[in-house]
Amino acid sequence: MFMQMKREVLRVGGYARKFFVSQTLELAQMADVVIELSEVAKSQAGVTTTLAAEV
Repeated sequence: MFMQMKREVLRVGGYARKFFVSQTLELAQMADVVIELSEVAKSQAGVTTTLAAEV
């Protein structure tokens, strides 16, 4: 439901993409593109963060 709402906002608003940060694997798997920042996070705080994009 959450991702459907986000995709509808993209459609209605005429946007090409939206970036979001997710710590939920399920939501990250629904993204069109995933950019893993784990190496950066490890070097800074030891935390894995995923930046995902809907295209």
